[in-house]
Amino acid sequence: MAFTNRIKKIFITLILIYVCFVAALYLIQRKMVFFTQPNAPDISAYVDDGMRAIDITLGNDTRVTSWYRAPLAGKQTLVFFHGNASNHFGNAYKAAPYLNKGYGFLSVGYPGYGGNEGKPSEKTLYQSARAWILYLINALETPPRDIVLYGESLGTGVAVQMGLEFEGLQAIILESPYTSLPDVAAKRYFFVPVHILMKDKFNSLKKVPDLKTPLLIMRGGQDTVVPPAFGQKLYDAANAPKDIIQFDAYGHNDMPLNKMAQTVEDFLSSLKISSPQE
Repeated sequence: MAFTNRIKKIFITLILIYVCFVAALYLIQRKMVFFTQPNAPDISAYVDDGMRAIDITLGNDTRVTSWYRAPLAGKQTLVFFHGNASNHFGNAYKAAPYLNKGYGFLSVGYPGYGGNEGKPSEKTLYQSARAWILYLINALETPPRDIVLYGESLGTGVAVQMGLEFEGLQAIILESPYTSLPDVAAKRYFFVPVHILMKDKFNSLKKVPDLKTPLLIMRGGQDTVVPPAFGQKLYDAANAPKDIIQFDAYGHNDMPLNKMAQTVEDFLSSLKISSPQE
């Protein structure tokens, strides 16, 4: 009898520990999901290349800063939604191959990232992305057909959502995309019901079948953060025109910039060739 009671106490203790652990994860989940930076990056290294910082105020009075460079004649503008633990400086470095080829570039600022006001969440990232695309179209007079949405890792979920909201865009590029954030979290916390507990879903797999914009997916064959299989699932669910490219020797944080830029340019060129002449 005493042994049985001891087993029950141990079992109850383990359950309490598990419940407390799960509760703690739930309460701090956004600090675990969004790796923000408190300081604004220095733009001075890119001013000579035509880059400038632009501020707008979102509907909730949150001021966010983005970096922008206008395109050369005949070139599209890439709207860049960066990955986690990144900022405009890293974005501009990653965009260098596109800038060298004359593409325009809008590095979208997220609330809470790179010195911006506000707190990040799925809702606020969408809010900022939406506001910046409207600014690009209305204030900077960029036709939707000249806009390419480019999402990197975390930003792929933002790019997919914006692809649903804006029609007539040139293309959507997804680098190292996931099916949903809970799917990514479930790989690490397989013993926690993350699909129920996570506040920010970014469920791209559910949305991709409704996209009407040409889609290019690029993934690393050695990616241990976002498995390549996630990108394949998105590709299989997407409508044509679409393409998927895997860089076998690369992982999540070392994707080949120049090879990716050439892949993107080839994809955009193929769309021009296949589209009817105006």
